[in-house]
Amino acid sequence: MLPSSNKILSNPIRPVKSLGQVFLTHQATADTLVAALESHPGETILEIGPGKGILTKRLIEKGCRVIAVEIDRRLVYFLKELFSSAENLTLIEQDFLEFDMTNLRGLKIIGNLPYYISSQILFKLIENHFTWHTAVLTTQREFAERVLGKPGGRGYGSLTVLCTYLFSRRRLFNIPPSFFKPSPEVVSTSFVLTRLSCPPVKISDERWFFAVVRATFKPQRRKTLLNNLSRNIGLDKEKVAAILKEISLPQDIRAEDLNLEQFALLSEALRIFCH
Repeated sequence: MLPSSNKILSNPIRPVKSLGQVFLTHQATADTLVAALESHPGETILEIGPGKGILTKRLIEKGCRVIAVEIDRRLVYFLKELFSSAENLTLIEQDFLEFDMTNLRGLKIIGNLPYYISSQILFKLIENHFTWHTAVLTTQREFAERVLGKPGGRGYGSLTVLCTYLFSRRRLFNIPPSFFKPSPEVVSTSFVLTRLSCPPVKISDERWFFAVVRATFKPQRRKTLLNNLSRNIGLDKEKVAAILKEISLPQDIRAEDLNLEQFALLSEALRIFCH
């Protein structure tokens, strides 16, 4: 028999500010997040940062095989004791950014991502997209806007483009600070990413496409494509200008103004030229 939710919430372990720890305490929200994952008995769920186990408990009860990656040793010990009778839970004490996903397949993923490394975690999930097909993630609202945005919109960047290429994206809801302990100073947003069976544009070299997309937004997304590409791809401006002209893009266009189809054209043109 699993412990009650009250035991989870009453755990005296204090959050570590440097790890960005905030623990979800609102039971109905936890129910809704787990329901959005649409998990079934026997499915493997990768949980990023289980914290005190409010989502873990629900996943175990559903009969899922849960792999929970937690960096905080105190919480790992707590969860091992709390769920000592659960045979369908594997706890891994590790920084998720160092966790090797490459040998896993068919995962569903859930997690409340620490605000300060949300971008790094999502890029890791993008690079390992072949290992999973559905993710329910909670992040700072401003970060979620970057994932869910559209060309020209606020926060539109490389994350937006790559997520548009790989996933269908669906906003769930905002979560107020009072639903966490300690209460963060920002509103959180939960969303669902579902891997597309067929990307909406054809790419010859996916790794190259990822690299080009990221290069177009560095060092600043408001810099022109001409400047960012000449800096990051290793081509002089005259050659980049010729490539832009060939695919009918203005010389002064910025990466934030390109849609997915234009990024695909740009990537292919650069691939042919550089290879």
